[in-house]
Amino acid sequence: MAQSRAGRWDTAADTLRECVGLARGIGERLVEGQALHTLGEIGIARGERAVAGRWLTEAGQVFEELGSVLWQAKTSVLLALVHAGVGEGDQASSEVARARGMLAGIAAGEATRLLSYLNQLELEGPVDDHEVLRMLRQPTIGTSGESVVASGNQH
Repeated sequence: MAQSRAGRWDTAADTLRECVGLARGIGERLVEGQALHTLGEIGIARGERAVAGRWLTEAGQVFEELGSVLWQAKTSVLLALVHAGVGEGDQASSEVARARGMLAGIAAGEATRLLSYLNQLELEGPVDDHEVLRMLRQPTIGTSGESVVASGNQH
């Protein structure tokens, strides 16, 4: 079972790395950022915090260039998990504070839901990675007509 799961993670990561390359090749920055973000999620799920941190840092840079505040905030939440998982509580708290600040300026359903979750998040004890990942993947983007990129459909 564990080998089967590891094989699926490997296949997904290979596909996403290929997606990143293709997106870069055609200038699809949002797709690039989302693929990098997902590679970070896989790193967290596999317990590979350092790898996840590199992917997420790169994704955050892409989202910042795009002006995608919502995706920047989601990336900061995952970076907080990475830092919390390696005992870097101050950096984790800083990422959560950064995400809160970004989300406070967005009047969109998903931003409000994520901000509410962050306001209840305690980083002092163990954080359930799976719970955070499930919360981030809830299918609310686009269900009320809001844009994935908070400042408009930018590429």
